[in-house]
Amino acid sequence: MASTKTTSRRRYRFLPYRYSSNGLKISIDEIAMDGENFSSVINNNHKRIDLADYLDWDLLEVSGSIILREKTVERVLPEEINSDLPIRLTLALRAPNTHLRKAVWEKTGKVDVGKHKFEFKLKRENYFGKVGFKPYLIRTSKQETSVKHASHSGARLASARKWTIIFDKEEGVSEGHMEIRYEDFSELPSTDQCGKCLYHLSLEVPSKPILFINNEHEKIREVLDNKGTRGPYARLREVLFDHISTEVMTKLLLKALEDIDEDGEVRYDWEDEVLNPFIEEQYPDRENYQVRLSIRNEYWDEERSIVNLITNIQLFNQKNYTLKTHIEKLIGEVK
Repeated sequence: MASTKTTSRRRYRFLPYRYSSNGLKISIDEIAMDGENFSSVINNNHKRIDLADYLDWDLLEVSGSIILREKTVERVLPEEINSDLPIRLTLALRAPNTHLRKAVWEKTGKVDVGKHKFEFKLKRENYFGKVGFKPYLIRTSKQETSVKHASHSGARLASARKWTIIFDKEEGVSEGHMEIRYEDFSELPSTDQCGKCLYHLSLEVPSKPILFINNEHEKIREVLDNKGTRGPYARLREVLFDHISTEVMTKLLLKALEDIDEDGEVRYDWEDEVLNPFIEEQYPDRENYQVRLSIRNEYWDEERSIVNLITNIQLFNQKNYTLKTHIEKLIGEVK
C-alpha cells in the first residue's frame, strides 16, 4: 500500500518531460477598482496586490503582460521555432479558501515568442482571503518525434512565479506568527495518544497550524507566562521556547517541503513564510525556486534519504534559535 501511494505521488510530482518553471515572465501594469486606478498597491518585488485596506468596491480589473522567451520555446518544444507552434497561453487563478481554480485569460490561435498583453476582471463578492494567479504555456496537440518533450495535448510546458491578490487579512499564521493555545490535553481529541505531552502542533486545518501547550503542567505554564527579563525564570522560559520552536519549525518545514508542487509553489502562505528564510540561510547562492524544485525531488525520491534534509533543517534551527546561548545564561543563573 505504501509503495503504491508513493509511486502515485511520484507520478504527480515528477514531470517525465522538459518543463521550465521560470520560462515565462509576468508583469502587472495596472489595476483598477470600480474604474478608479489603484496601481500604487502593486508590489512587484513580492508579487503581491494588497487590497485588504480597501473595503467598499465591487469590481477589480487587472492588466499586464506575459513574455514568452525564445529559449523557453527551444527547451520545451521539439518543433522549429519559426513554425506555427502548437501552444497556448493561459492565466490560471486559484482561490484556496473556496477551492476555486479557473482560467481568467487565454491566448489562443497563433502564439509567438514575445510579449502578450492580458486583462481580467474579478467580482469582490466571489473572493475572500488570498488568491493566486500565474501563467502557463500549454501544448495544444500531440507529438511523437521526441521522448524528451511533452507528447500529449494539454500538457503544461512552462510557468512563472505566482502573483497573490490579498482581499482580506487572514487570521492564524501570518507574518511569521502562529496561533498558540493553552488546552487541557486530557480533553483534547488530537492529543489522545499523549495526554502528558508538553505541546502539540496541530495541522488538522493545514492552512492554519495551531500550537497547543498543555495547560495541565501548571509549573511549566508559570515559567512560560513569566514576563520578566532577568533571573532564572526568564532564562528557563527562553530555553523552553527555543526547544519548542525548533521542534515545531522542523515539522512546519517538512510539511511545506511536502507541499511543493512541480512549479515550486506551495499551498499556503505560511509555507512560503517558513521556506524562504530556510532557503536563504542554507542555500544562499542559489535561486529560490530552483532550490525548491531540487528539494522537492530529494524529498520524494525513494533512492535518496530525507536525512540530509532534516540535517539541513537542524542546522538552520540551531543558527536561528539561540538555544545554546540561553542554556549558558540559565546555567549562570543557577550556579
